[in-house]
Amino acid sequence: MVGRRADAAADFAARHCADGVKVAAYDSVDEAADGADVIIAVTSATEPVIHAGHLEPRRAVIGLGGGAEIAAGVLLASDRFYVDELGFARTVGSVAGWLRTGLAPAELRARLTGTLSAVVNGEVPGRTTPDERILAVVQGVAACDVALACLVVQRLGLA
Repeated sequence: MVGRRADAAADFAARHCADGVKVAAYDSVDEAADGADVIIAVTSATEPVIHAGHLEPRRAVIGLGGGAEIAAGVLLASDRFYVDELGFARTVGSVAGWLRTGLAPAELRARLTGTLSAVVNGEVPGRTTPDERILAVVQGVAACDVALACLVVQRLGLA
């Protein structure tokens, strides 16, 4: 957990620890990402806080914020790229930022593996090898936010 205010991040981490679940506050994204399997960015930041170097093999980056939290280099470094709804994602957040700063719409479509609903429905595979670097931008369909949160809670054994 990294936040603009260290005290708020520490408070959040302390309130959300549970048996077998580590929630800790860190001073930087680099420090928090070290050894992580998943990085979830929820921010309204106007500049990227997640960069290509954060997307290592076996890691997934999930962007839930409405800001420009994920640098375009993360898209280019990813092996698989998913969105919940591309039309909406093109209007806000990181995807919109990539397009505004010069990413060609054709390249965006070429990088897209599929939608999250297609993965859930078995129409498109998720990770196909253990080392794949996954990028998912979840912006536009609130049900996906809720479903993702439920899945995480379930997989952590908290439900």
